[in-house]
Amino acid sequence: MTGKQMRKLAAAGILAAAAGMLTACGGGHTQETAPGQKTAADTQQQAETSAGKEAGSSASERTSGTAETEKKTGAEGTEKKAESSDTGKKSGTGETSGIGENSETDGSRKNAADGKQAKKPSNEEKTAEKTGSGHTVCIDPGHQARGNSETEPVGPGSSEKKAKVASGTSGTVTGLNEYELNLQVSKRLQTALKSRGYRVVMTRTSNHVNISNVERAKLANRSGAEIYVRIHANGVSDSSAHGAMAICMSPSNRYNAGLYKKSRKLSSDVIRHLCAATGARSEGVVERNDLSGNNWSKIPVTLVELGYMTNPREDQQMADPSYQKKLADGIADGIDQYFA
Repeated sequence: MTGKQMRKLAAAGILAAAAGMLTACGGGHTQETAPGQKTAADTQQQAETSAGKEAGSSASERTSGTAETEKKTGAEGTEKKAESSDTGKKSGTGETSGIGENSETDGSRKNAADGKQAKKPSNEEKTAEKTGSGHTVCIDPGHQARGNSETEPVGPGSSEKKAKVASGTSGTVTGLNEYELNLQVSKRLQTALKSRGYRVVMTRTSNHVNISNVERAKLANRSGAEIYVRIHANGVSDSSAHGAMAICMSPSNRYNAGLYKKSRKLSSDVIRHLCAATGARSEGVVERNDLSGNNWSKIPVTLVELGYMTNPREDQQMADPSYQKKLADGIADGIDQYFA
């Protein structure tokens, strides 16, 4: 009921009361309301008050109901958010509930494992597996096309002198020059070592050079190489002599005796594997202190005599590319053994 309606009802009640009073006055009597009786105005006012209370109560109940609904809805929303948050946290840690309990299925784990097994090694991993990885070798192809008869000290501070470099011997059957053979085998050795991961330094790559034995040793010393391998071939007047040998200094060498043990080991490893690869007769390790190239070396050194060019059979063998490869592979095997 609106305020306007209530005002109209109140006005009607006042008029009715006034009419009653006028009637009473006309009869000469004063009409009094008996105890317990209510006037029309009282009845109307009570009805209006009751209606107002009921309306207020209804509105209050509706408000209360709305508030409770909102509270319930809010609480449910909060609970859902909390559950969602918990689920998110579990998912982030690989934990979920129900069917998706494990974030990684057995199949995916198997596929991942298979992928690891099928992974091919990278180039870097392959290089790391190579025997020569991290090692440097200096190779000296002995002699040159034209010898140099000028002299130089046989060792540091020595008054004894020798020719700087000779042209070497030659094959009695093939006519192959030693300096040519030495470079051919040295290049094959270079290839073999590089394929095994070694860094290789060459004192010469051409026959037409003029580099003395002392200069070659100094080159090896400053190259960063760990070992110095000198490639030569033998020649004597006795054509029956045959076989291969390696030469290093003796323990009494006055120039670099401190390198003896390592040089001896290098020489022994190389000649053993060379002969195993070629089938050549081994003349073992020979110790000499008169070789300028060895005496000036500051790193372990060996001079390898591949065979006798004055022996017809060995001369022809050493001129054969397939035999040269065997020589190179055998020396490389010996170097592997040295660093093993």
